[in-house]
Amino acid sequence: MPLHFRLTVFLLLALVVVACDATGVDGSPAPGSSADSANATIGPPGAECIALPTINRDQEDPAVPLTPDAVLERKFPATIDGQPLQDLASGRWHELECLLSGQQAYDATRASVNGSIDLGSLTVASAQATIDGLPVSITAFRTPGEDAPALLDALGALSGSISDSPRFADSPQPASVAGKQVSLWPLDQVRSSYAYVSGDTLFVVAGATDSQAGKIFSALP
Repeated sequence: MPLHFRLTVFLLLALVVVACDATGVDGSPAPGSSADSANATIGPPGAECIALPTINRDQEDPAVPLTPDAVLERKFPATIDGQPLQDLASGRWHELECLLSGQQAYDATRASVNGSIDLGSLTVASAQATIDGLPVSITAFRTPGEDAPALLDALGALSGSISDSPRFADSPQPASVAGKQVSLWPLDQVRSSYAYVSGDTLFVVAGATDSQAGKIFSALP
């Protein structure tokens, strides 16, 4: 079933936040969905976007097919800092990139990752948290059964594919937050962006304070 357009746009915009907020910084079906529904939106190599038009954000409530990853969505906590997460949505990466940027961008991403991750099976989810009274976006990438550290290495290519300039390109700083080992990109004197590997999933938190990051990573698996 296609997700509602409002959630689709939220997910797309959350990914753009991830892409822009860090400075200097043959597909298989998504879990929880049928092979038919998942494969219906991906074309053959070199034409993966053939069934997905580039999205027109000025159009009112267009039909936008996304294949949710229920497993990935369940990795998000129900609440953080006593507040429920809002607008949790997920889809397959190729669907999102094709809708946002088109085939040429997808080809460039495939070349950039150079086989290190399977873009056909890659899924992505995003949600909005309110922590310390301020909004924070949490995004997660998942390659079912594969090595999530490869996602960390590819994060610059993934974020750069949906923004005007590549992000997360510089080497991150190792850090420990809430007892978890994370990668950190400082943004300014009070905010940083973070990436955290958990199993086959890479969580990305864009533009959070130390306090917000601590509460987020305490709640993540």
